[in-house]
Amino acid sequence: MRKLFVGLILASTVAGCAAGGENQAEAPQLKVISPQRGTMQSGLADVEVRGTVAPALDMGDGPGAPIDSVEVNGVPAQVEADGTWTALVPIGAGETLLHTVARDTRGTEQTDTRAIAAGNLVPLATTVTDGLTAAISTQAFGVISDVASDLISSTDLGPLVQGMNPVVDSGDGPDCLYAQAFIQDVDMSSANIHLIPYQGGITLTAEIFNLDVPVATQYAVACLDGSTDARILADRVYISGDLDITVTGGVLDAHLVNPTIDLDNLDIQASGIPGTIIDMLDLDGMIEWALPYAVDLFVGPMVNDAIAGIAASAGPLNVTVAGKNLTLTMSPSAIDFTPAGGKIRLNSQFLVQGSEAAPGFIYTPNGLPSMDAGNGFQLALADDSVNQLTTGFWATGAMNMEIPKEAGQFDHMKIDARMPPMVSAAGSDGSLQLVIGDMMVDLMAQGVDEARLAFNVTVKLKIEGEGNYVHLALEPPEVSIDTSDEIPNITNISDDDLEQIHEYVIQAMLDQMLPLISTIPLPTLAGVQLENLDVNGQNGYVTVSGELTN
Repeated sequence: MRKLFVGLILASTVAGCAAGGENQAEAPQLKVISPQRGTMQSGLADVEVRGTVAPALDMGDGPGAPIDSVEVNGVPAQVEADGTWTALVPIGAGETLLHTVARDTRGTEQTDTRAIAAGNLVPLATTVTDGLTAAISTQAFGVISDVASDLISSTDLGPLVQGMNPVVDSGDGPDCLYAQAFIQDVDMSSANIHLIPYQGGITLTAEIFNLDVPVATQYAVACLDGSTDARILADRVYISGDLDITVTGGVLDAHLVNPTIDLDNLDIQASGIPGTIIDMLDLDGMIEWALPYAVDLFVGPMVNDAIAGIAASAGPLNVTVAGKNLTLTMSPSAIDFTPAGGKIRLNSQFLVQGSEAAPGFIYTPNGLPSMDAGNGFQLALADDSVNQLTTGFWATGAMNMEIPKEAGQFDHMKIDARMPPMVSAAGSDGSLQLVIGDMMVDLMAQGVDEARLAFNVTVKLKIEGEGNYVHLALEPPEVSIDTSDEIPNITNISDDDLEQIHEYVIQAMLDQMLPLISTIPLPTLAGVQLENLDVNGQNGYVTVSGELTN
């Protein structure tokens, strides 16, 4: 077995080829019979690991030393006189690497690493309850308020309000007596918006300075038609109300309710409009309901995105990765506000087209994460959501590939991934890792299978962000490589060959996994910068924490 970190050989005993010096003692003969590579076990019962062990072969310098011990993940095995051995090893939910070490009395070791997945198998189309939980602090709402203040001042609100036209439609016109008003635009010099969470909701206040609203009117008096432009001006507008945020049909929706409005130095310029029509238009009353509505149309979607971390109301997100079509769906299920901030829970479903016939994915029930946004935000993504995605990707055969690369005496490699990659966020140390277990690699030369290697890869996840964009990424992997007796190894593998094989295989696999992991939706918000980002594992969730700045 060879155990490597990226590009660095630490130990080597592949196919009897010793690393580290010509006089290194031959290692014991170790064979693991059960569990077979690629085993997926229903439930979480301890796994029985069985095999055989014998002293190293006599290579002309005498027999190998007697066997001293066999251990599997630190659990001592019961070794019988005939060399058979058994160990009962506890495993956790998800994917576990079983690392067997056989040691002789001279301290020489031989190892075997293989994977086993355990837990409840559920259909791939299962909706993961509370797949995503997000928390945002009061301080973060303050940052969003500042960004909203800057954006609303520079945003063309005309298209938003024009959907309300005619904002006044008095009478049964067009006929002999009617009046209609059409808002053309909403201009201002600056604005201040404040979002303040309280028990059960959010208070919204908005100050708008130097308001200028051009209005077009159409009317008729005594069957005589007319049209005149008007203008509504105010030095300062103050709007306050509650943002009513609800979850309906899996969609998050925020609307301003019960608004109040005060206008300083209101000036309605409507010369040339008959008095009767002025009364019918009621332009001051119109602006008192139209302007809060315009603010609602602007702020509501921004709050939706900020709280949910994604545009939850936008429906499923369809993306293509490595030629596979993915559908990512997030639907809010519950929301709660306190003076400390807001929390929302979303159900998730990540599906890969073409994986419908797969038996399912390993589901590991999680408790709700303990959310603490601090002075920023925190996002918790269930490892089941990630595993649903990676299992679907694996089920389509996307991880099986051929690599026409020369590596020493070999000219071709074929990868057969026997297990889906799985993320585990249940580590007691808070670490978060992706395990790619029992990835079998056939080595070929001129069309002949000459050897088969088993790769077991562990990769820690990290968070990367630039500006207002955040995504999960992978750290350099830790790799264990074993020869497999499924194909007789007719050619010894040199260290240089293995170094190249390792590099090609791992790079090919990361080229597949990196885009896939990066598709998982994490918070983005226009104008907000994400800083001091951190990722770890907690109760079966990938937790991402950070601060918002503008």
